[in-house]
Formats: sequence, structure tokens, C-alpha cells
Amino acid sequence: MPRSLGIRSNMRLRVARINGALGSIDANQGDLLLGWDTDEFPTDLYASTLAMYEILQNEGGIGRGGVNFDVKVRRTSFEPIDVVYAHINGMDAFARGLQVAAKLIEDRAFESVIEDRYASPALF
Repeated sequence: MPRSLGIRSNMRLRVARINGALGSIDANQGDLLLGWDTDEFPTDLYASTLAMYEILQNEGGIGRGGVNFDVKVRRTSFEPIDVVYAHINGMDAFARGLQVAAKLIEDRAFESVIEDRYASPALF
């Protein structure tokens, strides 16, 4: 889940969700220092958790879309099994992200922080 134009992917997912436009997600990851998608398999638990958080918050989940791995193996590899292992790692990242996101929602972790922050007028 890369950064694009300085905007993290979870923010793009949130904007899509809020506007009723959340569909299939391109679950690539890239190098944050580059700022664009390098088509790597997703392994970042934090990014997959935030993506799954938005999907779980979306009424109806992801709808007819899905999690798309439009990716390549990023190392010297000539064995087909390496692609299988890479897919397994990506799916594991999203499976664990789903579990963590469900717990965050159950515990109202983000909502509690936001409610506390805006409970009283800010004094500037």
C-alpha cells in the first residue's frame, strides 16, 4: 500500500469510503521514499490493518470489489513457487490486518481518541 502524491493509501481508502466509491483495492506496496507504487507484494501489517479498517467500516464491506495483487516478486527468482510464497505472505498480511482492524473497531480505539480530542473546545 504505497504513498502516492504524498497521500497514504489509507487516506485514499477513507475518502472513497466516505463518498460511497470504495471498490476493489490495488494491494501493492512500494517504497515510501520513492512516493510511487513499485508493485511489491504487501507485507506491511500497519498498512494492511488500516486498509481493512476502512473496508470493515464500509457499509457492505468492499462490495463487488476485492483485494488485487497487481505485483511481481522483487528479487532474483526463477522458481514459480516463489510467486506462491509471495501471494501467501500478502494474504497473511491482510488476514492479520483484518483481525487487528476488527479489534480496533470493537475497542473503539480511534473513535475514543477522536471523541476525547474534540470533547471540549480547543484553547488556542
